[in-house]
Amino acid sequence: MTSRVALQDFATAHYGKALKQSDREESGQVAVFGSSGVVGMHDVTLVSNPTLIIGRKGSVGSVTYAPNGGWPIDTTFYLEITKPDEVDLRYLFWALSQAQLDRWTITTSIPGLSRDDLYRTRVPLPPLAEQRRIAAILDKADVLRRKRREAIGLLDEFLRSAFLEMFGDPVRNEKGWDTEPLGNVAHVNRGKFTPRPRNDPRFYGGEYPFIQTGDIAQADGYLTSWTQTLNSDGIAVSRAFDRGAVVTAIVGATIGETAILGLHAYAPDSVVGIEAGSRVLPEFIEYILRFWKPIFRAKAPETARANINLETLRPLTVPVPPLDDQQRFAQMYARVKQLDKAVPLADDLFNSLSQRAFRGEV
Repeated sequence: MTSRVALQDFATAHYGKALKQSDREESGQVAVFGSSGVVGMHDVTLVSNPTLIIGRKGSVGSVTYAPNGGWPIDTTFYLEITKPDEVDLRYLFWALSQAQLDRWTITTSIPGLSRDDLYRTRVPLPPLAEQRRIAAILDKADVLRRKRREAIGLLDEFLRSAFLEMFGDPVRNEKGWDTEPLGNVAHVNRGKFTPRPRNDPRFYGGEYPFIQTGDIAQADGYLTSWTQTLNSDGIAVSRAFDRGAVVTAIVGATIGETAILGLHAYAPDSVVGIEAGSRVLPEFIEYILRFWKPIFRAKAPETARANINLETLRPLTVPVPPLDDQQRFAQMYARVKQLDKAVPLADDLFNSLSQRAFRGEV
């Protein structure tokens, strides 16, 4: 079994150096790195050798490969390999990406990663030839994963283009469809959750899905997973929406995020459920609301917690094209969203491959 070696035994972690945005030369050819990657350009290099950039503050533990060096700013570390005959930098990139450096996060007013904790991180260090073999395998797998993401992105662009071609911009109703208030063609109701206090544990932890605004934001169109559940006492003070309802977040940073429920679920008052009537399809409603999202966010009141409400949604004027046209779009929507599932699957497969590689199983 390959021994695990502490980072301090073969690398030195240097602190990055502050470089204000106003002091950068954006027309330069030198990448400026923050804790999550490239944040700008400059005409002067702080480190000219290939290196790894480690997030020290902000995106703590994030690892960025910098093949041409660059200027790491003061929220980062950058690594100098002290035993280049024993360590391949690209292998180390993948090893540290797998090492969960964020587990060392120091919880203060500004969370951070200390150099001592970084130095204590141990990684498997097989012979150099084996390191290069593993790095080559993971590089190829990563290229395939990225290409799949790009392909899914193109499909999403196709779906938007198809919608505009078929129906035009629904906000401006460019094609002159008959229109109705949303509340006339769908049942629009706010979720509910009324225990006091709301975090009373007696209502949580049962078998009933209780969706949150973050679940909607992460769903990418179809909501089939959730982070919270209610018990029988909880559902007595909540409101349920049936499978196929369109749910939209109406408060905070997720205002206007939408998804179609793939299950029967309960929702709090930060969520509105829209159950389509006989003249509109859920896929059509969900996609219409995507065009309204930036308008909802722009018009949300400037309060401590921005929000929209039923009085915003029910009167919303929506086009009502023929059901046959909506059905054609719904079929395209379903096919694209089915393919969208390939992205997390590809990520899971890559993560599995990475874990196996560092256990010596590839």
